[in-house]
Amino acid sequence: MKPILLLRSLFLGTLLVHASDAFGGLSAPDTVLYGALVINGQALTTNDPPTFVEARLTPGGPALARYQLGADSALGNNYLLAIPLEEMRPASGTNVATVGNILFIVVRDANGDRAQTTLTLTERGLVQRLDFNSGSSNGVPGDPFDDWQIAHYGRTGINTNAIAANGQSIWANYIAGTDPNDPNSRFALSVSLLGDRPTISFLGLGAHGLGYEGVSRYYAIEFTTNLESGWFGLSPFTNILGTDQVVTITGTSSHPTAIYRARVWLTTP
Repeated sequence: MKPILLLRSLFLGTLLVHASDAFGGLSAPDTVLYGALVINGQALTTNDPPTFVEARLTPGGPALARYQLGADSALGNNYLLAIPLEEMRPASGTNVATVGNILFIVVRDANGDRAQTTLTLTERGLVQRLDFNSGSSNGVPGDPFDDWQIAHYGRTGINTNAIAANGQSIWANYIAGTDPNDPNSRFALSVSLLGDRPTISFLGLGAHGLGYEGVSRYYAIEFTTNLESGWFGLSPFTNILGTDQVVTITGTSSHPTAIYRARVWLTTP
């Protein structure tokens, strides 16, 4: 299975550009890639034999940038590549990347190259998540929940009803996009009063990373004034696409004692 390029990206702030004294080229802000590694259905960790991620201009060429898994303890089992760019290709020293190049991002170990994908350099100073997922442990490539379990637990077969470290079920964590291993990572509403009007806010997470390929996350706000009468959608906030944004909603004063809740679900386009 070809590794999957995931969606999260953002731009670095303005960086100073300076002339390179090696070849007379003009330096551009680095491109930064980071992510997790799942090879043949197994999440690679710092406990595995030395594993490297490299950026190359050709599949078998020298590395423009290289990272050994575990070299930076702050990254845990993730990798990070800072790929130097030039504004224009110098007269000599052809192993230099410029905007428009296609890079080969390769995972290798002592046995050679194990996985590879490509990335076209379209921007200067781009920070982008690029996870490798070259297979699924249950033999069904691309099983989303299978991939999510591997990313968080390093294996599959997790009981979906088991309670994670944050007090939520495994399945609830998958749907909400929260980290089951972080006690402070949980989906919750914040409700306060602005005069006689309730203000509801929450973080609407986008569906990205291992286990969320090809799906989107949506939210709906509901309210009730009597739990026995059921829940009602708070129009028009019943189909909110999560894009990593803070959602803030001001309700009406007609139900000052209302109870609010949110529903969250995943769907394919």
